[in-house]
Amino acid sequence: MKTVFLLLFFCLATVSCEPALSPEKQAMRKVCAYLWTQQKPDGSWRSDMHGLLKGGQAYTSFLLWYLLQVPHDVYQKSNEKAGKGLAYLRRQVQKSGVVGADAFVLEYPNYATAYTLLVLARFGNSSDKDRVMAMQTYLIQQQWTTQRGITPKHPAYGGWGFGETRLAEGEVGHVDLSNTRRILEALQASQKISTLPENTKFEVYKMASSFLSICQKSPEETRLQPNLSDTIKNKPTPYDGGFYYSPAVLGANKAKIADGNAQYAPHIRSYATATADGLIALKATGLPTDAKAVQNALKWLEKYSSWGYPEGIPTTDKDQWHTVMVLYHINSRAEAYKSVGKLEWKDIAWNALRKFQQSNGSFANVAGARNKEDDPLLGSALALGALIAMD
Repeated sequence: MKTVFLLLFFCLATVSCEPALSPEKQAMRKVCAYLWTQQKPDGSWRSDMHGLLKGGQAYTSFLLWYLLQVPHDVYQKSNEKAGKGLAYLRRQVQKSGVVGADAFVLEYPNYATAYTLLVLARFGNSSDKDRVMAMQTYLIQQQWTTQRGITPKHPAYGGWGFGETRLAEGEVGHVDLSNTRRILEALQASQKISTLPENTKFEVYKMASSFLSICQKSPEETRLQPNLSDTIKNKPTPYDGGFYYSPAVLGANKAKIADGNAQYAPHIRSYATATADGLIALKATGLPTDAKAVQNALKWLEKYSSWGYPEGIPTTDKDQWHTVMVLYHINSRAEAYKSVGKLEWKDIAWNALRKFQQSNGSFANVAGARNKEDDPLLGSALALGALIAMD
């Protein structure tokens, strides 16, 4: 009896008998506390550093996607603040289904729509069904396919871009792997709310798979890489299983184009952030982990295994993209590994991430301005996503 009393007294004296949080969960708690204090009275989050993100639609959907996933035993969120955030997002969904495209500014509409769809599909309620259906329809209409004058021979076919308006039929804007990944994830996740017709889903995923196969330098691939000279047909490309960002906008590939040599033709380099996004996109089309394309991407990531920077991007390049995209890299690699059930990476990921946490709980990469990682809102959201994947 005395032992029970002493134990009870000890618990009361120390407020709680809960086990101590790990360093990763302590960091998660601190960054959540910081992010919720940054919410505006209307329920949004808005950048104070980057003008294009001051509108709130892109940031709010991205931050809520992670904040609402945090376990209650790590951080007890305010239901009122969460409700304000959801209400704000609901107000942003236009009749066409787009989010982030008002009369004057495009605020990454495909990103914003995809993350709003993810949030409302997972954390919304039955009143969101019409919104979900509208967003699904909008995103499917944004895919670069014959409906937009893009034939299967075009390198953009099956992919998605930022959501630019005023493009003539047959023209493409900034088509890329990052948008494609998020949209595929959102379409897959929202099936629980509003099921796409089976033939529509099949065609969307089939065309997306075509785009992904171009972006992936699969060892089984025999095609020339797009937009490179036909004069190099007699030289092979080093297909290594990795991904690059865009076959249609070559200048957007952060690892750039490697010069040809006696053995290989000039080729777009694979790199870590693109490969992680590509792996997740493959999974979002319904491929199992043991599918050859998924395994090729995983083997590339295991070979180029650094968490400190996105390998594949030359460290000697004048643009120094390997220092710009560090938090994005940690986030995407963590989510890719989680998607395939890969283990034994969390300690090294945490060691790479923790150096970016500030005293107020936020995360930021001071070298990351071109990717907006210097903004503690974006940096913190990326870090929080990685921490959730580690949990």
